[in-house]
Amino acid sequence: WKGMTAPPPGVHLHALEFFSGVGGLHFALALAMAENKGLEQADVVAAFDLNEVANSVYAFNTGREPVRGDVRSVSLARLEAYGANAWFMSPPCQPYTRVGLKRDHNDPRALGFVYLLKILTEMHTPPTYILMENVKGFGESESRKLMIETFQRLHYDFQEFHLSPSLFGLPNQRWRYFCLAKRLPHIFAGRVAVPSGEICAEEIPGSQYFARPHRTPSAQALVCRGQGEHTESVLGKGGIQQPIRPLCEFLVSSEDASLESYRVPLILLRKTGRLFDVVRPSSRRSICFTKSYTQYVEGTGSILLQGEGDFPDDPAFLDDAELEALQLRYFTPREIARLHAFPESFSFPASTTLRQQYKLLGNSLNVRVVAELIKYLICEKLEQQSFPCDDDEEEKGPPERGG
Repeated sequence: WKGMTAPPPGVHLHALEFFSGVGGLHFALALAMAENKGLEQADVVAAFDLNEVANSVYAFNTGREPVRGDVRSVSLARLEAYGANAWFMSPPCQPYTRVGLKRDHNDPRALGFVYLLKILTEMHTPPTYILMENVKGFGESESRKLMIETFQRLHYDFQEFHLSPSLFGLPNQRWRYFCLAKRLPHIFAGRVAVPSGEICAEEIPGSQYFARPHRTPSAQALVCRGQGEHTESVLGKGGIQQPIRPLCEFLVSSEDASLESYRVPLILLRKTGRLFDVVRPSSRRSICFTKSYTQYVEGTGSILLQGEGDFPDDPAFLDDAELEALQLRYFTPREIARLHAFPESFSFPASTTLRQQYKLLGNSLNVRVVAELIKYLICEKLEQQSFPCDDDEEEKGPPERGG
């Protein structure tokens, strides 16, 4: 991993994947192993999820059947018996979303995560490594406080992040909360300074996707976080940038006859068209695709303009021919999966409806972002041995625990 502190040789990760969905965590682990020679062996020992449709997609793509049902039905003894040294978790986000009821840890959908935190405190051999993903609102929740208290009680070193695929060169905004934890004596190799009053970093220490300021063009020439139609770079804290690829690299062939079925209905464009976020193949941005994409208009994901002309402020004033000429369509599930960095081999069983595909992808995560976090998670500096970054000075003493 260029520019990153090297992991100790021969790291083996045997992971339990909780709230596994369609397998984003599974594919992220595979990608991290493929790109990091220090990760000698990595596998998912078992996956767990309630959603039967998601489980069928997971099994279709990985050949492994997830454990079906409520994770609270899995006993302490059974979890111990797996012998896993890593837990990857992506619990339901509804208790923490901006538009939800925000019932937090009292929401029935949060109880599985709370149960796992309780199990951690009872385990004879807790996992060495933990990765947790959720929406940004989780960072302000009581569930987050409970998680941090659990980590501190069990002597975990931990770090928290707010990250989006746009920071990794992908033309999609999808800000998410992440927490990494590793049990002492394992400690993180490096840390990013977090401003006073904040808990999350917005870069991964040492990652090749976050160049040092002295290696980048003038920071003043960059546009912050991909705002604007033709943004080519992301400017983060500390003058960090990452070129963003154009959407055209992620689109299916324009000659694909099935694309006609993805055209946005004219009646919808006339009625609520002004609420759509419209992008072109040349654009280097798109907004977050949610589980409600194609079902609702505002804030659920971008649509694509493939024709000539510009999208007006109010399309109701255009006639049918003018609207048709814009060739406005929804992104396909394949294109969204590509933006989420799923492998090209990823697909859905024939029994999965289009609406189910959008919903599952909207509830998923970005494989590239999580792969980079896994690479960082296994890199460490022990008191008896250090692995300095190739462009940083070796740190003087272990960092304090905590985010």
